[in-house]
Amino acid sequence: MRKIAVLAMLFVVLGSVVALAGDNPNAAKTPKYIWVQIEQFEAAKQAPYMKLGQAFKEAMANTEYTWLAAMPVAGNGNEVTYVMFPDNFAFVEKAMTAFMKLGGEMQQKNAALSAEGMAAVEHSRSFIAESQPELSTVSDKLTPAQTTAWKVTTFQVKPGGRFEFADFLKEIGAMHQKAGDHVPSYVYSVIAGEPSPAFIVVTPLKTLADLDEPPSPAFQALMTPLVRDHMVRTVKNTISAFSTTIYMVDPRLSLPPKSYVAENPGFWVVKEPAPVAAPGKKAKKAAEPAATKEKEKK
Repeated sequence: MRKIAVLAMLFVVLGSVVALAGDNPNAAKTPKYIWVQIEQFEAAKQAPYMKLGQAFKEAMANTEYTWLAAMPVAGNGNEVTYVMFPDNFAFVEKAMTAFMKLGGEMQQKNAALSAEGMAAVEHSRSFIAESQPELSTVSDKLTPAQTTAWKVTTFQVKPGGRFEFADFLKEIGAMHQKAGDHVPSYVYSVIAGEPSPAFIVVTPLKTLADLDEPPSPAFQALMTPLVRDHMVRTVKNTISAFSTTIYMVDPRLSLPPKSYVAENPGFWVVKEPAPVAAPGKKAKKAAEPAATKEKEKK
């Protein structure tokens, strides 16, 4: 059973780090940090929660702050994950000040909406992770604006296993590079808010159908029995736990950069449903019970 568990973990590792490369000329394009806020809301209060989130988004629309929101495909359905991409902690501090100021203004402007929306949140947590450019690969094949889903795998690394696990990721990346695979992946290391050492591997997806693509034949040919045994040993030595979540990006709660909207408006521009016109006098008459109409005639 232990052998099967390790092989299953190895399969997830290989599927998550589909295109890691140690020598990546595009890695500088990746922001230095991700700042993640995860909120769970009460299912019965989803409407006020969404309404407050959209009001917050609208109030921040013309500021320097942007974020992406996503909901899990499987797991806790009453959960939203918000991600910002700061380059330094000075920006984090500045954003926190701006958010707190806006929160106070919204409470004064619409106390009822603020109270209902905040009461809907059952639990929240946040963490910050640092980009690992030497382990990440950025590809022009799929730009951030075209990304509508993410596959996110978090690896809890055993104490003292950080460097060995990082080398392990590099080995897998080198194999994918040799096989000619060019799928983007972003690797982050948790630095605050969650147990560490931990690595987060984010694979952007254009659609969920991307997950149906099997490993390339060239990569499978490189997975010799000797390579598999080496990987199984490394996983056993370095990883204590892992989890994988597939997210769908939610444009209703996201405030993406304007460049995203310009490149992919069909996804990022949320079209509000057309308002239902109030029924006219004739329509009202038609909707009245027949007995009422007969009474009016008399």
